[in-house]
Amino acid sequence: MNKILLSLLLLCCAGSVSAQQTLPLYNKQSIVQQNDWLLGGDQAKAGLYQTPEGYLVLSNGLVSRTFTTTPNAATVALEELGQDISFLRSVRPEAEIVIDGFTFEVGGLKGQPVHNYLLKEWIPALTADPAAFQCTGYKLEETKERFAWMKKQEWMPKDMPWPAPGKELIFTYQLNDEALRLLAARSGMDNQRPSLYADDFKRLNPAWTLNESKAHARNSFINEGKPGEIMALSNTAVYAEQDFNPEAKVVIAKIIPGTDQSASWGPGLALVFPDKIIKTNVRSNGHQLGFFDGQNENTAFDIGD
Repeated sequence: MNKILLSLLLLCCAGSVSAQQTLPLYNKQSIVQQNDWLLGGDQAKAGLYQTPEGYLVLSNGLVSRTFTTTPNAATVALEELGQDISFLRSVRPEAEIVIDGFTFEVGGLKGQPVHNYLLKEWIPALTADPAAFQCTGYKLEETKERFAWMKKQEWMPKDMPWPAPGKELIFTYQLNDEALRLLAARSGMDNQRPSLYADDFKRLNPAWTLNESKAHARNSFINEGKPGEIMALSNTAVYAEQDFNPEAKVVIAKIIPGTDQSASWGPGLALVFPDKIIKTNVRSNGHQLGFFDGQNENTAFDIGD
């Protein structure tokens, strides 16, 4: 199994509290610091608390970060306490990591109805992504020295402690069997392949060569200023072509039939080889996908409505 650790630091100017198996109940009014923290910051001491709902709150009386740990760990509140300001609008993964080209979410929850704002009553209905790293536990420790600090005493009003005193909340995550199964299924999906070329046709790339039948003046690859919006009357052809990248293994074409009513050769994709041409096309009139393999024509692929 793969495990990762995600640490969250909350610093305080002086002092700290020790971790407890039974966490104190979070009471924002009793811990909020009303004085100027620049002048009286030694009163801002970090601690870990628990809400009546079972959420964890890491706070030093100036700011707080609230986590749910079920069904997965996720930040559900981020607040500046002095002015009672909330900064969190959307529940997202705690982190993302890439392993062998695959992006994994770490923690987080799914199912928020809208992401412009977050209501507390939505949180119990949110669900865990089975493909994400799942939280298996947490612990509270003192802050540690991550690197050596070369102090410049001439820039400091007094010698400051290092590391800065405070609390470190450490979550442990692990990929479970379901995530590994989903990873195996995802490994064969096309969206995991590196993209060699993509074109959204917001503007016409000069790499394309246009071929438009002269049988009718209305035939065009560009309509109403939109490249790729094809006008082709019956028994005429309009298409764009360019050289194929020899390193490509998969070609994906997204086609919107629009008002097309072709019964045989409609909008589609063709691959031109020295010895043959392979074609696929949408046959809107019959709700089918046509396929020509270079020798035989097949129309047995029903694409529904």
